[in-house]
Amino acid sequence: MTALTTLHTYIYQLRKAIPVRRATDAGPGDPAPTGTPQPQWLRTAYAGYVADIPPESIDLRQFESLAVQGKQALDRGVMAEAAGLLRAAQSCWRGPFAADVRHGRALSAYATKLDEEWLRVVEQAIEAEMALGLHREVLGELRQLVMEHPFSEGLYQQLMLALYRSDRRFDAIQEYQCLRRNMVDELGLEPSRAVRQLHEAILNSDPSLDFRYADRPRPRQHSDWSAH
Repeated sequence: MTALTTLHTYIYQLRKAIPVRRATDAGPGDPAPTGTPQPQWLRTAYAGYVADIPPESIDLRQFESLAVQGKQALDRGVMAEAAGLLRAAQSCWRGPFAADVRHGRALSAYATKLDEEWLRVVEQAIEAEMALGLHREVLGELRQLVMEHPFSEGLYQQLMLALYRSDRRFDAIQEYQCLRRNMVDELGLEPSRAVRQLHEAILNSDPSLDFRYADRPRPRQHSDWSAH
């Protein structure tokens, strides 16, 4: 079988899976003809094919757009809106990026970047939900996340604070000890100053850790635990 024959076979299979628009049909951006059941994403042109896929039909573009909107709402202190947008962004993620593709150096670096962006969105969504008082509701997700990311101080801080505000101070202290053990044994490092300060505040039942409802515009202050 020649390369050209193989290419024709792939195109035939693609055309069966994706609607094809002829070059004589409406151009890119024009409305689909009446009665068309779905967008025409593959069109013929210059004796070949052109993928004409709108950005809103690509889950990565949807993820990026929702993540930006969610972060903006978080910065404005509109927590209910932020939580909804960030969770919508999270739902665009259906599994590892390019899981069935062999990764070279460039693709591996890009996949790592996307994984980090996804994790940041999840942390921001949890931050917004905790600002709405949903501490017990996020505990299960946080426990799973720290198992998958055992050196993430940000996730451990969220878990410790959520446990403390769920009247589980002993469990919050245990999570600090777990993080410290992971870091000392595996990395030879102590937790950061911010994590140690949170631990000390939990030990002392510092009033600054008490929850205050925050679904109104406010300046972001990352060091102010009471606002999270």
